[in-house]
Formats: sequence, structure tokens, C-alpha cells
Amino acid sequence: MRNARLVAGYAAVLGTLPYLSLKISWLTGGSLGLADPGLVDSPVMVAANAFTAGMEFVAIAVALAFTHRWGERLPGWLVLFPMWVGTGFLAPIALASPAIGVDFLTTAHDGGGLEPWVRPLVYGGFAWQGITLLTVFVLYARARWERQFTGHVTAAGRAGVLAGTGAALALFAAAVHGLWVFAPVRDDATLAVRFIDGVYGVLGLAAVAGAVLLTRPGTRFRTPLVLAWAGSGALFSWGFWGAASALATGEGGTAELLLNYAQVVAGVLLAVALAGTARGVTRERAFQPTRRVTVPE
Repeated sequence: MRNARLVAGYAAVLGTLPYLSLKISWLTGGSLGLADPGLVDSPVMVAANAFTAGMEFVAIAVALAFTHRWGERLPGWLVLFPMWVGTGFLAPIALASPAIGVDFLTTAHDGGGLEPWVRPLVYGGFAWQGITLLTVFVLYARARWERQFTGHVTAAGRAGVLAGTGAALALFAAAVHGLWVFAPVRDDATLAVRFIDGVYGVLGLAAVAGAVLLTRPGTRFRTPLVLAWAGSGALFSWGFWGAASALATGEGGTAELLLNYAQVVAGVLLAVALAGTARGVTRERAFQPTRRVTVPE
């Protein structure tokens, strides 16, 4: 397992380099991959590029923490929060990567000021990061939090209220994304766009399923852990990105902005419920009373 962590961790670090190279070039006045150098000159684009470059540096730091033993001595929240956000951003792209690849190969796209090779390189890098970073994270988490992987859910308590509220918002978001998959008229309705909406919908439903299981004492915790972790992360991360982009550019309608807000709130509520439940996980299955059977004399 130690060698697997080393391989997966450094593979994740390598996966950040193409995207990070583009961002550093753009932030320092370079034109790598730009058909229109003026594309990245606006204050909004400079801020967005600085933010996303910073995310890649965080991804490198987290990958190294998961790879080496010193990472097991860091405070849990310091690695869990960025990894939760990273899972939310990367998992949908990794899951949708086959459809995205087919779309790049079969559909002519306007580069939007970028060289034709940039988008395939970026999305390929994201898919690579998603697979390798999630792999090294699972290996790290199993070594550090073995009880959470083998234990069972106890009484939900207050976490149940948070999980229920988050699940209701997640179900709403999943329904909207599901409708967008089959919407008859959409300007951006390529195969990849519809498939990604479908992935968002499935991850929203995964969050709902995870929330339900968090309220059932005796459930093996790793099942709701995986479902609620991936689902809540995707809801929060892409909801946050959508809301921030809409507010920064002034684009997007009110309904879409409200959907993004709902996703952010759902993600936060489910994450808090997940964290609260994780603290009470027990190695033993919760006691389940059996019905007493009376045997006639």
C-alpha cells in the first residue's frame, strides 16, 4: 500500500502541471495556448486565473500530504476540506470524461480565444487528477481513519435534521439537472454538456441516498460516506463556482443563481451531517432488538 500511495500521489502531482503551466503563463503575461492574448487581460479573468492556479498548488500540497507519512500528522480538517472541494470539482469531470472525449473528437468547437489543443489538454488533466488524487486519498484515509471505513452508523441525533434538509435541496438540484439532460431546446446542448448534467443529477441523488443512510443506525458507514462525500462535494463546489461566475460576470438568470445557492447550502448541510455522524461511528453494529416469538405449548 505504501508504494501505491507513492505512485498515485506523484501521478496526481504530475497531472496538475499542464493546467498550472497555462495559468502561470497567462498570469505572467505569456500567451501559451492563447489564440487571442487579450482574452485573459480583464480583471475578472486575472482573478479567476489566480484563483484556479492557487487551487492547483493546494492540490499539489494535498497530494504530497496523502503520499508521505508526515501528512498523517496534520490536522484532519486541513486535508479533508480541500479534498472534499477537490472531489466535488474533479469527480464529475472524471465520470464524464468518455463523453467529453467523444465530443472533442466528433464536434467542431469554437476555441473561444484558445488554441484548439487547450481544452482537451485541460479536461484530460482534470480527469487524470480526479482518478489519481481520489486513489491516493482513499489509501491515505484507510490508513488514518480505519474505524470510519469498517465501523457502523450510530444514532443520527442532530445530524439527522441537517441530513434531511440537505437531502431535500439535493433532490431539487438533481431534478433540475435531470430535466436539463432532456430539455428539447438548449443553445449549449452538446453531448458532453447533457452528459455532465446527467452526472450532476446522479451525484445529487447519491447525496440523497447517503443522507438517508446516515440516519439509519447499524448501517456500514463507508457506504453513506462515499455517497454523501462525493455528492455533497459536487453540489457545493459547482454551486459555488456557478454562483461566483454569475456574480462576477453578470451573466446567468435568477433561476440558475438560485439553483447554485441551493447546491451550496445542500453541500454544506450534508458535509456537516457527515462529519457529525463520522465522530460517532462504532466498530460494532448497533444493537437491533429482535421480536420475541412465543411458542405455543
